[in-house]
Amino acid sequence: RRGRPRVGGSWRVAWPSLGWYPASVTIGIEGEEIRLPRLAVHFPVELNPPGGLRPDAPSTWPPVEGRLEYVAGRLLYMPPCADVQQYVAAAAIYVLRSWSEGRAGFVVGGNEAGMYLGGDVRAAEAAVWRRADVGSASGRLQTVAPLLAVEVAGQDQGEPELRTKAQWYLDHGVSVVWLVLPHSREV
Repeated sequence: RRGRPRVGGSWRVAWPSLGWYPASVTIGIEGEEIRLPRLAVHFPVELNPPGGLRPDAPSTWPPVEGRLEYVAGRLLYMPPCADVQQYVAAAAIYVLRSWSEGRAGFVVGGNEAGMYLGGDVRAAEAAVWRRADVGSASGRLQTVAPLLAVEVAGQDQGEPELRTKAQWYLDHGVSVVWLVLPHSREV
């Protein structure tokens, strides 16, 4: 679909120990491993969902080294975040958490804040919800759109990809989306 690599069967994605930005990615398909130059892979990589996957139950998702989202019936894989994206995401969470300390009516989520909206699962670097909308912590994905979702550009997702993701958030009831572009220092 749309020229993106599709991985199926029994699969795994592994990163060789080449530092924070590997030169290649290894994708396991049906017991065979395929090693591709990183620049030959367009992320996110679409994976065939394994049997028993329930988008609203993270315990049914396959274990991978990286990040998964479920959008429009597609299971999408992204590699782990590299250092710049990590640092900027942590700073955004810190700013939002500091802001929320004096405002008991709000809760801040981070670390790929998972939300199950309209049958899809997305994970923002940070998000802010009204406490009254989400209730007490339940160990499950949020099922209410946040007031704010924050996405930070990284090696594998630039501004065009984040704009598409921002439109998804807006279409699913998120009031405000911040796209943080570390290299141009823009929000």
